[in-house]
Amino acid sequence: MIGSTRCGDFGSELRRLRTARGLSLTALARQVNYTKGYLSKIESGRRPPNAEVARRCDAALNASGHLIGLVKPPGSPSRDAGTPPRQIPPVAAGFVGRQVESERLDNLTALPVTAEPPPAVVITGPAGVGKSTLAYWWARRRIDRFPDGVLVANLRGFGPAERPADPSGVLEGLLRSLGVLPHAIPASLDDRAAALRTALSGRRMLIVLDDAADPEQVRPLLTGSPLCRTIVTSRTTMSGLVARDGAVRLPVGPLPSGDSWALLRSAVGDDRIQAGDEAAERIVRACAGLPLALRIAAERLARLPDSQLAALADELSRGGRRLDLLRADDDDAATVLAVLLWSYERLPPDAARLFRLVGTLTTADIGEAAAAALLDVTREKAERALGELAGIHLLEPSGGGRYRMHDLVREFAAGLADERDSSSGRTEAVGRLATWYVHALAAADRVLMPHRPNADPGPAPAELDVPEFAGHAEAMAWCEAERVNVAPVVRMAGDHGLDEPAWQLAALVSGFYMQSKYWSEWREATEAGLRSARRAGDLAGEARLLNSLGVIHGDLRRYEESLECFERVVDIRRRLGDRRGEAAALTNVSSVNHRMGRPGRSMKLLTAVLAIDRELGNEYGEAVTRTNLGAAALDLKRYDEALGHFETGLAILHRLGNRYAEGMALDSIGKLHTAMGDYEKAARSHRAALAIFREIEDRHNEAGSLHLLGTALLNAGHGQEARRVLRSALAIFERSGAPEAEEVRALLS
Repeated sequence: MIGSTRCGDFGSELRRLRTARGLSLTALARQVNYTKGYLSKIESGRRPPNAEVARRCDAALNASGHLIGLVKPPGSPSRDAGTPPRQIPPVAAGFVGRQVESERLDNLTALPVTAEPPPAVVITGPAGVGKSTLAYWWARRRIDRFPDGVLVANLRGFGPAERPADPSGVLEGLLRSLGVLPHAIPASLDDRAAALRTALSGRRMLIVLDDAADPEQVRPLLTGSPLCRTIVTSRTTMSGLVARDGAVRLPVGPLPSGDSWALLRSAVGDDRIQAGDEAAERIVRACAGLPLALRIAAERLARLPDSQLAALADELSRGGRRLDLLRADDDDAATVLAVLLWSYERLPPDAARLFRLVGTLTTADIGEAAAAALLDVTREKAERALGELAGIHLLEPSGGGRYRMHDLVREFAAGLADERDSSSGRTEAVGRLATWYVHALAAADRVLMPHRPNADPGPAPAELDVPEFAGHAEAMAWCEAERVNVAPVVRMAGDHGLDEPAWQLAALVSGFYMQSKYWSEWREATEAGLRSARRAGDLAGEARLLNSLGVIHGDLRRYEESLECFERVVDIRRRLGDRRGEAAALTNVSSVNHRMGRPGRSMKLLTAVLAIDRELGNEYGEAVTRTNLGAAALDLKRYDEALGHFETGLAILHRLGNRYAEGMALDSIGKLHTAMGDYEKAARSHRAALAIFREIEDRHNEAGSLHLLGTALLNAGHGQEARRVLRSALAIFERSGAPEAEEVRALLS
């Protein structure tokens, strides 16, 4: 429990920073989504601050972690936000050896400890030696040591992407995995690092940072917690992290001969591989103790009769001398490449071509329909080709009909593509893949944003297997699975001169990102798409991407940058004579002004928008504009005017059947009645909104309506019913790890 002195310190600092930035308590409350009364009690020291309100206020006031540091002393326990994350990926069957390395990991990560633990254990070694497999296998065996969960981040240090993962984006993903909602994640790298340390305080967790490029990529991700453990894997020695930060290096080398034999036998069978078998001995030696090479060789051997072992051992030995087309950095890599070539040359034509094409991609993984587009075959043929590649470990299943490729295997496949496929053929394949993504995302966007004008790509080519979505949840789940591939495909398309599908893809994914708020990924895709739209001279595409960039800046409270983007969109829409687009852009300019505490300027802009909506007969646009006008009038305490706008907008939305927007409008009316002191009317509005959100199964907004309803009932003096309603809201917020749970607890206390 935080003492009164510490509460007072936080409250006085909050007031000082707020005043210095010229923000009223009302304006701050709107930005951080807590009530003015709640923040007032925190400022006066009558309520203890919590970690979530500290994060939000810190971000809103650009306090660089200062407020966060005043809330939770190091080591204080944090609330368990439901089921702990368990992000360890599957490990190949038949793991053998690594006893010494496993025992050292046990010793270095033992909990509890009396001495200060190292900030990280760095597993180093060459490609294909099994660094990641060791980390994940050990994590599965020792998962009970970490009751608060295991988080995994792929840093893509040596992966297919043009550059390693951005630490800021990695921090965003880790924070979301810990239950921090998107709007509560700070914008800057330093603030995100501070937020991670705060979120992990008091938790016993394991963080695995896989495939790191260099110490600078890893440093912001170190937890600094005596209860958390961090394991890093890297092909480099990470000398800077060891020398400067005190990390401990754990080198991993090739498997000893006995373990190599054991791995081969586990896959092929003891009855087929006997000690002293000369051919098998040569195969083991050729694989040089590298698990990746041994697994690929074992899978091939398992399919062949004993009589062919000697011939295959001879061929494998010769294969190492036929790799002039590839450049290996060391002998270990060359050994793996020899095994890969041996396996590749026995593939059927479709599987071989798919293997080469996947090697040229910069995507994280690939699904069956995307593979069919890339290969220009039916989905059934693509499934067979993927299965053939996975069966000999040239691809690894990642779940849900998706497959990923080991970095070293990808390098080999890309080298083969350079040697055997034409540049124009690879461009055509990327074009088919980008076109498939465009049409698939268009289908998802029509479900996710049904009232928004879609960057319609037209009818999909008949040969494309474009997904269909039964509802919002299905579309979101598909986008969630594909999101890590969107920015790479946008960049690839642009690099191949395919600028139209590149910008269309970046524009179409914005509906998903508006609802999921993966800002780093969204910005990466948007900026790549914007470059393509400008190269193509497509003003409409440029406007769409600038609009997305403006939303991103606004979400991250970079209001000046947001305003600049939206004003440029207004200019482009006017040049194009696009009145509907102009109205939408002016609405966004108004929204930023509202968030900057300029309700008068916001109302002036919205009045102009309303005139355009009426001119075009855009009923949905008018309903949204009316709701926004009501919010601005509410800020100006022009209550009758606000009510008129809200009710007019609500009537239109009800007629159009937009249940989600109707529910939001009803909650806005309830807030207005609360501001006017009419708590019974407020409760009726929130009950109506609650019924809608339950009908459309929107759990988060259901909890929001329950929260607002409980507040109105408390103010109306219905304490018993209010507590029942607030407990229902709290249960939903806690299950999702939502920060609003803290405010509801404060009301219940």
